[in-house]
Amino acid sequence: MRLGPPLGHILHRLVGRRRHIAQSNLQRAFPEKTPGNIDALVYAHFQALGIMTMEMLITWWKHGGQIPAKIEITGQEHLHKALKKGNGVLLLSAHFTSLEIGGALLQRDTQLDIHGMYRPHENPVFEAAIKKGRQRWFSTMIARDDVKQMLRSLKKGLIVWYAPDQAYGGRNSIQALFFGHNVATNPGTSRIAKLSGAPVIPYFPIRKSNGLDYELRLLPAIENFPSHDLSADATKINQLIENVAREYPEQYYWVHRRFKYSDNPIK
Repeated sequence: MRLGPPLGHILHRLVGRRRHIAQSNLQRAFPEKTPGNIDALVYAHFQALGIMTMEMLITWWKHGGQIPAKIEITGQEHLHKALKKGNGVLLLSAHFTSLEIGGALLQRDTQLDIHGMYRPHENPVFEAAIKKGRQRWFSTMIARDDVKQMLRSLKKGLIVWYAPDQAYGGRNSIQALFFGHNVATNPGTSRIAKLSGAPVIPYFPIRKSNGLDYELRLLPAIENFPSHDLSADATKINQLIENVAREYPEQYYWVHRRFKYSDNPIK
């Protein structure tokens, strides 16, 4: 784990395109910050990316007992309350750099049966490695376009982990506010919640300041969700993610072009 920050330093120097994307994203998200503040935040983000790389290796290759991190789970009562309704739970997360290890640690410390949504990799070798690594923790991995399987899992009363926050263009996207900008947003959370009747529990794994320990933050089920207004629902979800990203700005996944389809797109 201590190799993470030095790796991040190397990545910061080598991957100029991703560094530019992170800088552009952060300038849009935090226009009040000075250029020096933004540069410092970009550097801190790359250190978090270095730690994320180590976390992925640990998660995919070590057993739960070999991960010595101290874990604080907050809001676990919200998850258990939602499970009692019998319609399964849509565990709504987002692309923070501790996402990979956060899913593994939640399953390890709760012993709950969690099915994970993921984006299949185009390279079959990477796809096999990623799926195998994640299935050590999640009993079933569901391709992000396989809505039928997701609904089957929810109807069995199970937990489905879902992170719909990356840029989502095309005719099925809707515009919703994120850091003060209208961005193309995936409305799938509302549609799945409506079809399944599953409560939506926000979940955010947060890396603590020592870079070794974690808070696994579970929030109450989103109220009055889904509504009749997909845009309002999407804005509500974006706001939840934004709140945590503002609290831990270096940990959100800024090297992704989140503002690609927006009123202020990245070139």
